[in-house]
Amino acid sequence: MAHIRIVQLQLRTMQEISNKMKKFLYIILISLFSLSIISCEKKDSSSGSSTINPVSSVTLKMSTFVVNTTTDNSTTDTTAPILAEVTAVTTPTIDTTPDYTFSSTEAGTITYGGSCSSDNDTSATADNNTITFNALADGTYSDCYIKVTDNASNTSDNLTVNTFT
Repeated sequence: MAHIRIVQLQLRTMQEISNKMKKFLYIILISLFSLSIISCEKKDSSSGSSTINPVSSVTLKMSTFVVNTTTDNSTTDTTAPILAEVTAVTTPTIDTTPDYTFSSTEAGTITYGGSCSSDNDTSATADNNTITFNALADGTYSDCYIKVTDNASNTSDNLTVNTFT
């Protein structure tokens, strides 16, 4: 038991010496920095005043003295928007610019795929979104889909628009 106590005392003594050495080194570094600045000073012989020599420069990296004690509590959005159909395109329809309503869990930019597109509806909100497709010729449309990319560049899965004619 006495041996453990002696080791504990020796360890504490070594830590105290280490802390004192660090303080001593900081004092030496600060003193050297101060001397470097003073050595850049130039005496004007005519007036006796001191000026800083503009040709000399001293670079000191403060990272040597500063310990980062801040914690980064920021989070990164890695969740893609989730899309769901709310109101399908009516079929059959005589409307050449049909509407389609979907919901998104996040705001973002709408991308169209397949035969359907929209020049006017390019932004989605985190709610229900009604889009109006560009003019479509008569026919059956079964390859239309949309996707949404949020502000963190996460892209949803494709939401397939119902087949309509």
